[in-house]
Amino acid sequence: MSETQDHSRAASLTAYRLFSEGVAATTARCGSLPELTKALKHDPGLKSLRNAARAEFQSLYDNLRQHLELPKIPVYLPVRKTVAKRGSAHARSCSATELRLYPVQGAVHKDYEDWLPSDIECMTEAEMFCAFVHEVGHILEIRRHGEFSEHGEPFRQAERDVAEHLRSSGFALVMTLPLSQGPVLPSERSQPWSPSAVPAQQSWCFVATAVYGDADHEKVMVLRRFRDRRLNVTRLGRALVRLYYRLGPFLADTCKRRLWVGRMARRFLDVFVELVR
Repeated sequence: MSETQDHSRAASLTAYRLFSEGVAATTARCGSLPELTKALKHDPGLKSLRNAARAEFQSLYDNLRQHLELPKIPVYLPVRKTVAKRGSAHARSCSATELRLYPVQGAVHKDYEDWLPSDIECMTEAEMFCAFVHEVGHILEIRRHGEFSEHGEPFRQAERDVAEHLRSSGFALVMTLPLSQGPVLPSERSQPWSPSAVPAQQSWCFVATAVYGDADHEKVMVLRRFRDRRLNVTRLGRALVRLYYRLGPFLADTCKRRLWVGRMARRFLDVFVELVR
């Protein structure tokens, strides 16, 4: 197979599309969340489709690795159900160790205990491709600078370089995806998701966006990263996030209507951001 043909095949993410269709079919036939969880982990057919999709993303990463001097690391595709988390780049001693992409997403505004199989969705090709580009941008950033920049300019430049290489290599999907401004939740499922396509008021950092006046403010980015990397990885943390999603719009509106509340909230967040950096 020629290099151009190989690029075209990878750009379509055919294996991932088959996997997502398999998840949708499995969700439709399962009558309870425990039954779905078991099927996602142990169904032989679905496991085979997931392995093929994982290999597809691994091939995509290996192509980038050869041209951008990225570290040799594995790409994983866990079926753990998540909320607001598309992917994560793990690092140790200033070097990336693995890349994880999370295709299976649950309902945002419901407790895990209340989820039904109908609340579970598999991300589209475009959504997962966007997450892949975003996380590889982090890996390239840490390769160049030895640390993450909270989605600052070093990261954005690295992400642009990843996207540009994919464009020049013929990966069609990246042509339709604007570069991201940081990890946030999807808004309308009818539109291909990308972080920069979500309006500021839908970035889910309600209070921080209200008091700092910008969904892309550096301190809002710090708080998003704290949510994704610290809170969303524990049961208690996810419960706190769900509570915040319920109260956040009211609190943000109060900060806007009552300036003294907004000033107090900003002082509190200034201190909290310094503690969690």
